[in-house]
Amino acid sequence: MDLAINLQRATGKLLSERMGIRADLSRQLFLDIAVNWFRDFDRIKLDETKGVRPARLIAYLMFWIRKVKPVSAAYREADIRAALSSGRAVPSSKEIIDINERVAILLAFEFLADYAKGKSIIVYDASQGMDRPYVYDRARFDAAVDRYLNQRLGSDGKSVLQTLIRDMRYKAFGPHNLVHLMDQFVFRLVSE
Repeated sequence: MDLAINLQRATGKLLSERMGIRADLSRQLFLDIAVNWFRDFDRIKLDETKGVRPARLIAYLMFWIRKVKPVSAAYREADIRAALSSGRAVPSSKEIIDINERVAILLAFEFLADYAKGKSIIVYDASQGMDRPYVYDRARFDAAVDRYLNQRLGSDGKSVLQTLIRDMRYKAFGPHNLVHLMDQFVFRLVSE
């Protein structure tokens, strides 16, 4: 199944190139994600007869990554190198246990950028009274993602990213929650 293979590749690339992490990626679990996502997509298409919003598609994919957890034994490259140079194993305390939530979030924004590049994010322009494609600008998009994820919430100083990771991992958190988050990011992106 192409989605499973592409998702596994994208995850491997994200981990190694952007995050500096080495991990095990389960081919079977990526296949499980793809099967469940396609089931959801077939059902969602019935609701959205004019086309499914990219934010909704991505949110369901995020949900399945977070739920199925295809990434395991994740360690920072620096921790692996330090362990190898000392002749010891990487301490188990260095394993990144929330890696699947982190991957789900970061991949979501990468996929959303891909949709934006392809002019597939359609927004309502109230000033014109019509739908129009979002005009992608990589620097603006990346800055918007950074502002959104690093925005501080409340007096505890936790960011949206930290709160989202915790909630995805430890709270009842379904695909609908993620749809709303991704939609709000798109709405905010358009208003900037």
